[in-house]
Amino acid sequence: MQLLTTYSISEILIMGVCFILAIKGAWDLIEYFRNKYNIKFNKDYDKKKKEEALETHYKKCSSQHDETIQKYDSLENKIDDLTDTVNTKFNELDKRIDKLTESDMHDIKQAIVRDYHYFTEKQKWIDDFSLNTLELRYSDYKEEGGNSFIDSLMAELRQLPKSPPQ
Repeated sequence: MQLLTTYSISEILIMGVCFILAIKGAWDLIEYFRNKYNIKFNKDYDKKKKEEALETHYKKCSSQHDETIQKYDSLENKIDDLTDTVNTKFNELDKRIDKLTESDMHDIKQAIVRDYHYFTEKQKWIDDFSLNTLELRYSDYKEEGGNSFIDSLMAELRQLPKSPPQ
């Protein structure tokens, strides 16, 4: 009651309106900061979610990369093993081919010596076809690494008459 005696009704109404406006202003200020906080919080939340998604994706990619590296290493080891096997097989084949070439060279040498004895001791002459065939075999013999043992035999075969004696 003392309020009514000290202040007039219009002053009390003005103070009431000012008080209500102050409360409304305080409320709006609280709302403003709450909205700012929510926006900031949502940005941080969105940023955190994106970071988590990126981290998950990175871990997945890293895991896939590690698996790929393991598969690559495994394949590299298999390739190395296969390369070793192939090299071993090639070396074996190379030895076998060398042995076959040597054997063929001996067969040619034997055939030329046999024909040499036949044409020089028994027949005493040689036809062109037989001489040409012996020349081709002699060429193969030399190409396969044959020595000079056959050179003198071939020289004698070339000196034989080309037709039978009359």
